[in-house]
Amino acid sequence: MTPSVLANRIANAVEQERGRLARTQLMESTAVISGLYDVINETDLSFEQKLDRVLTIGTSELGYPIGYITHVEGDSLEVIAAVGDHETIQEDAAIPLDTTYCKHTIDDKTPKAISDAASNPEWASSDAFDGTGLHCYVGAPIIVDGEVYGTLCFASRAPQNDTTVDDDELTVKTLAQWVGYEIDRHEYERELKRQIDRLEEFTGVVSHDLRNPLNIAQGRIDIVKDECNSDSIGAVNRALDRMEAIIEDTLTLARQGQTVDDTDMEPVEIGSVVEHCREIVETGDSEIRPVDDFTAHTDRNRYYQLFENLIRNAVEHSQQPVTIRIGLLDVMFTSTRVESDGTFGFYVEDDGPGVPEEKREEVFEAGESTNPQGTGFGLSIVKRIAEAHGWEVDLTDSFDDGARFEFTNVR
Repeated sequence: MTPSVLANRIANAVEQERGRLARTQLMESTAVISGLYDVINETDLSFEQKLDRVLTIGTSELGYPIGYITHVEGDSLEVIAAVGDHETIQEDAAIPLDTTYCKHTIDDKTPKAISDAASNPEWASSDAFDGTGLHCYVGAPIIVDGEVYGTLCFASRAPQNDTTVDDDELTVKTLAQWVGYEIDRHEYERELKRQIDRLEEFTGVVSHDLRNPLNIAQGRIDIVKDECNSDSIGAVNRALDRMEAIIEDTLTLARQGQTVDDTDMEPVEIGSVVEHCREIVETGDSEIRPVDDFTAHTDRNRYYQLFENLIRNAVEHSQQPVTIRIGLLDVMFTSTRVESDGTFGFYVEDDGPGVPEEKREEVFEAGESTNPQGTGFGLSIVKRIAEAHGWEVDLTDSFDDGARFEFTNVR
C-alpha cells in the first residue's frame, strides 16, 4: 500500500468518525431539547421537581455522571439542585466560590467547556481541579433579571472528547436560559404569594380589629342618643358612620384586585344589574335608565359592585337628581355592536357636574374624591374590578357634560 493510499484511508476514516460524532451529538442535543419540552408541558411538577428533571435529562442524554445547579451568594456557591455521586457537590451544600470552575463561568458571564483539566496547565494547577477532582466540566451562567444568578453545570471525573464537550456547550447554554426563566417565574410567584398572604392578614385585621370596636361604639351611641339629645351625639354618629364606610371600601378595594377566575364567570344580564342597584343604592329622585339590553360574561358579585359604585358616585357628586344611562358603545356601527373578536363595550354616564379633564386620572386613585364626604375609594374599586376582568376603563364627558365611563374588551 502506497503512502498516498494509506493517507487517503486515514483521512476518510477520520472524516467518517467526525460524521459519526456529529450525528451522535445532534441526536443527544435533540433528545435533551425534547426532554426539556416535556418538562415545560408537565404543569403539575413543582419548581424543585423541574430542576431535578432537567439535570436528569442532561446527565442521561449528554453522558455526564454529575449535574448541578448553583446560586452564587457573595464568596459562596450554594448548590440548589444536584444529581450524581460526588462528595462535595450535593444539594444544599455551600462551596467556596474560588474552589470551583463556576467562578470563571460567573466572572466572564459566558459558558465554559473543559474536556480534561489535567492536560491543561491552567486548569491542572487550579483550586477547582484540586478541590473537586473533576477532569471535565461544561457550565453556563444562569441569568435572572439581567444579573448572574448562578450556574447550570455537567461534569465528570473522567476526561471527555474535546469536540463532544465543545458541542455540548450550546446545549447547556440553552438549558441554563430555561432554568433562568423558571427561577425568575418561581421568585415572582413566591413574592406574589407573600403579598397575598399579607393582604389577607391586613383584611383580617381591618375586618375584625377595627370593625368590632366600631360596632361597640355605634351601639353605645344609640343608647346615649336615646338618653341625651345633643348635636355632639349626632356629629359622633356621623363620624362613626364614615369610619364604617371607609372600612367597607378598604376591604372591597383589597379584595377586588384579584384576577377573576374563569370558574367565577357567568352570563349576567344588565337588567338584573339595574334591578339590584335600584334596591341597594340610595338614589333618591335620581333615575337609572338602561338604554340597551346586553349580557356580559363576568363575576356577578363584582359586576354588581362595579355598578353600585358608579351609580352611588353619580348620585353623591351632584347637588340635583341625575339621570344615569347605561348602554352599548357604538364600536362598530352594526346591529349587534360587537367586535369581530367577540368583545364589546358599554358605558355608564350621567348628566351631573362631570369631572374636570385634569382630574380624570386622579379619580381612579385610592383616597381621591371630589366630594368632601366621600371615602375616595369608589372609583378605585371600579378600576380594580375592571382590570380583574381584563377590561379597559376610560373616563370622558357625556352628552350632557356629565361623567361618562366607557368599558371595553368586555365579553
